[in-house]
Amino acid sequence: MSETFRNSWSGKFTSMRMFVEQGHTNKSSKRVNKLLDMVVKRIIYLVVALALACDCLIAQPTNRQERNLIAFCKLYGYIRFFHPSDEAQNVSWPKFAIYGAKEVANIQSDDVLIKKLKVLYLPLAPSMKLDFTKNHASFKQNRNQVIKPETNPIYWQHEGVKLPEFNTIYKSVRVNRRNGFQEDAQFIPLFVLKKNDKITGKLFTFKVLMRGDTTASQPSLQIGNSNGLNGVKKSDLTNVGDNYIGRKEMSYTFNGKIAKDSNMVIGLTFDGKSPISINQSQLFIDVDGKLTEQTNAIGDSESALTSFPTTKRSIIIQTTKNDAPLFLQHPELGETNMREIVPGITCSIPLVVSGSDSQTFPLGNIKLLKTLNQSIDQTIPDQIGGQSRGRLLEFRLGDVIITWNAWKHFFPYWKDASLSPDRLLHESFKRAFADKTAVDFFHTLKWMGAQLNDGHIFTSFYDKKNIEDEASAPLTFTKAKNKVLVSYILDSVLFKVLSPGDLIDSIDGMPAESFLRSREQFISGSWQWKEQKGLFTLTNGPKDSFQDFVALHDGKSVKIKIKRTLPGVEYRKGCFMLTPKLNGEIAGNCFYFNLTEDSVMHRLAQFEPRLVNAKAIIFDVRGYPSEDVYPVISHLIDKQITSASFHTPQLIYPDFEKSEYKTDSLTITPSTKKYGGKIFFLTDASAMSYAESFLGLVRDFKLGKLVGRATAGTNGNVNFISLPGGYRTSFSGMLVTNNDGSTQHLRGFVPDIWVDSTVEGIKDGRDEILDRAMQEAVK
Repeated sequence: MSETFRNSWSGKFTSMRMFVEQGHTNKSSKRVNKLLDMVVKRIIYLVVALALACDCLIAQPTNRQERNLIAFCKLYGYIRFFHPSDEAQNVSWPKFAIYGAKEVANIQSDDVLIKKLKVLYLPLAPSMKLDFTKNHASFKQNRNQVIKPETNPIYWQHEGVKLPEFNTIYKSVRVNRRNGFQEDAQFIPLFVLKKNDKITGKLFTFKVLMRGDTTASQPSLQIGNSNGLNGVKKSDLTNVGDNYIGRKEMSYTFNGKIAKDSNMVIGLTFDGKSPISINQSQLFIDVDGKLTEQTNAIGDSESALTSFPTTKRSIIIQTTKNDAPLFLQHPELGETNMREIVPGITCSIPLVVSGSDSQTFPLGNIKLLKTLNQSIDQTIPDQIGGQSRGRLLEFRLGDVIITWNAWKHFFPYWKDASLSPDRLLHESFKRAFADKTAVDFFHTLKWMGAQLNDGHIFTSFYDKKNIEDEASAPLTFTKAKNKVLVSYILDSVLFKVLSPGDLIDSIDGMPAESFLRSREQFISGSWQWKEQKGLFTLTNGPKDSFQDFVALHDGKSVKIKIKRTLPGVEYRKGCFMLTPKLNGEIAGNCFYFNLTEDSVMHRLAQFEPRLVNAKAIIFDVRGYPSEDVYPVISHLIDKQITSASFHTPQLIYPDFEKSEYKTDSLTITPSTKKYGGKIFFLTDASAMSYAESFLGLVRDFKLGKLVGRATAGTNGNVNFISLPGGYRTSFSGMLVTNNDGSTQHLRGFVPDIWVDSTVEGIKDGRDEILDRAMQEAVK
């Protein structure tokens, strides 16, 4: 409560006292004063308490606000992902989420809410019906509809879901309808620089003027080699900035150095799902410190430059082919998605519409759609990826709506989540209202992901104000006997005050175990992955800031302030700092190979003749393999085997209703050279995804013994969600089952030989998991 507010109340009671004192004796006046002082103090304390309580309430959505937002949110997913009208493809869905949340939040009645939802959604879904549930009998499905001549049924099919900005294995198509734009990223070549010693190694500047839809991915400069105009070979992409390509025409600039050994192609790569207009491109080369524009035309044999075919024109990226079905399952014409979006309000939305080559039916109101898009553009800034947008409530609510709908309809592991979808939405809205800054909301997004218990959920925030993970302290931690201990020291100066094996009593004034749990609450996945990631991110924080520790060193409690001088850590191999030597023989005819290192397969090939007669081979899989290691399996089998099954959801209905799956697996044939001796695989919770697919073959076909600790329990290809405000998150988009039909989601693979860290082993700097494997190898 403000000082002015407090003083005004004190003034009122002072006046009351003066009024009461009139007509009283001095003695009685003193008693009255004393009594009034007590009353005044108690009332002021009560008013202060009520004011503070009101402040807390202001930070929470009312039941009315939450009802409005839930209704808008559920319609958002149903129409964006499952209603196939052309009109629904002509809106910026990220901006619409923000705009709609702002429009409905403060509506005060269901009558007004229904009217507003119709204003928002009918321009996108002309055949949508929305009314009070008591009137839903009028929402009749017409299964007897007939496709008119020269029209086709149009409907959505999803294998997983294709989301904007990222190239994944997942697909979404409107069957029998041209989506308008290429699904896959494509390279648009703009210049070829022919090999020429005069310009080799010189700096160049490439400028391009373009515009597009705000859902378009960021442009990336691509450099490729070419043997001519028709022989472009793509190379790695280089990300060039944080700007969305908006509807407002903007100039983008890229810089680089001209290659030495070949012709060079300069162009742009886009996710072709959104329309892009390239209206002008220019190339400048630094000649004697001066940027000179290159304008030579095709066909000039003396020229170092070839353009495609001129530097000034407009390119629209689009397809002319209708999308074919991804699978056989499909909704019937007349079939609708009827749902009660909140108690008392029901929607009915067609899953199939008819369409000609030029439009879907029924036709929407073009004027209303144009008005809607204009209102969105006027209300929501074009640069929705701009920094710190998360400080705005409507951005936070919009991001919750986008994220929740992607997870709700396409995340396949809801049965293993900590909260139901509806409960998650309720809690997420509450947190979004309470957040004050963009970084606060970053924590909310991480918390949301943690409730799904999916180790593939990684949430990031690209903003200059997000400094909490930019650096880390130069030491690492592990757990032994449920205590947090120092495992490695990465700065020699710290050896004066700390040693490996020292117990950490507190961190920043909090008991070390409690501090670790405070990190784990924002990590998604199994208990073993939460703990492992919590330990290697334990010191993340702002660069050059200090972290306070209380440790038990040489039998004494010591207080240490450690500066964060190293880059922040997001992932660390379990074998970090543990590799005993180069891959190869480590004892008499016993071999060790770290499958998470680069070029390990080349090293294996060098030793192959000796491995056939080896006494023991130890493969380290404490981490993520950096290359294809499946060929190792072929040297351990006598017959062809099949990997775990990867099940990609095939969806035509919301909420995973009547879901089917596309199943894939990997077949491995035996090598003519089978490895000999005992086989061991070292593992822990840093082994996830691809590593677990590999280890699943070992476990299913008993190809060796697993030694160490449980794997992460996370597998299946990742899908990604890009969010307004600079946020990004992800999730597992498919189910994975072992050969016996079981899953290892959250469970991981439990080793045949479990090895816990010990204080003595940490102090001695031993790799206790490798030591145990060696003990077994020489038995």
